[in-house]
Amino acid sequence: MQKTRLHGDAPFSGTLSAGHFHTFSTADETAPNQLDYWISSAYRAVEARPLQDAPNAPFYGRVASYKGETAQFVHCASSPVDTWLTPGRIRGMLSDEHIAICLLERGEYRVEQSNGERTVLGEGELFMFDCGQPMSSHWTDTSTCYLRLPRPLVRQALGTDPADLGRVATSLSASQLSPFLCAQLRLLAAQGDTLGRDELDHAMRVTVDMALFLIGSHLGDARAASDEARWRSGKRQAAYRFMRENAHRHDLTPEIIAAALHCSRAQLYRLFEGEPFSVKAALREIRLQQSKLRLERAGPDAHIGTIAYECGFADQAAFGKVFRQRFGMTPGEARMSGAPR
Repeated sequence: MQKTRLHGDAPFSGTLSAGHFHTFSTADETAPNQLDYWISSAYRAVEARPLQDAPNAPFYGRVASYKGETAQFVHCASSPVDTWLTPGRIRGMLSDEHIAICLLERGEYRVEQSNGERTVLGEGELFMFDCGQPMSSHWTDTSTCYLRLPRPLVRQALGTDPADLGRVATSLSASQLSPFLCAQLRLLAAQGDTLGRDELDHAMRVTVDMALFLIGSHLGDARAASDEARWRSGKRQAAYRFMRENAHRHDLTPEIIAAALHCSRAQLYRLFEGEPFSVKAALREIRLQQSKLRLERAGPDAHIGTIAYECGFADQAAFGKVFRQRFGMTPGEARMSGAPR
């Protein structure tokens, strides 16, 4: 199958509307030359292999685009295609200078990153596509609206480079602004070619501003949430480690644990929200597990009260009760289970 190139800056062939809305399609040429025309006229940033829906089915494609002051709007519909972007092509074409904000109007898009991570996007989804990362993907028979934004603009809105998110395609559909931006993209696709230059430029500015605000707020919040989750996880693991190392201390309290972690007691309690155990229950579980292990390794003459005390239990009777509730056996039975037979 012959290769074509898609999704780069649109060349100036085809037809122009009143506001210089550029359109071209495979239908502009006779049937035998449709694919050749698409190859010579369509986008450049990624390579693609057109696929056939059925034997002898002709490939079709249509692109309408407008290049505004800071971004390019593109409305593309085509037969199924497989696309890929290699590191060499990224370096050679400098395609990573753009980030695409895409609305999948129809069809399905499946993309696989160089690390093997896969993403599937369906009809109606809004997502950000990083043109600077190696990938391979498959488009079904689709219709897509998208904004091609300069990477520096997106970097400024995010406060970081889009590549730092670690994804080729990042969903934006959960943003509260998503329906508004989708509506704006659909309006540009449906009515853009009827507008004059000034009106079209204004509509583009509004759309670009909305897209950048959405990216900054939605992905910025997601990144902050991710940072918070990593902080919580690190602090929680530190708490578990401190409790394991100090479980023998009879004076060990949530206040002492919090002080060791340089956080407040309230923050410590919040770290354990959603965990199987609360702070106090986690400490009790650690002490019980340590005592069970020591009992199983001890000889039959080992003193249960001494082991319990050294594992943080001051009251042997209370220890025996909670031990049996937890493991379904007495401390003495646990001691005998480890004895040689």
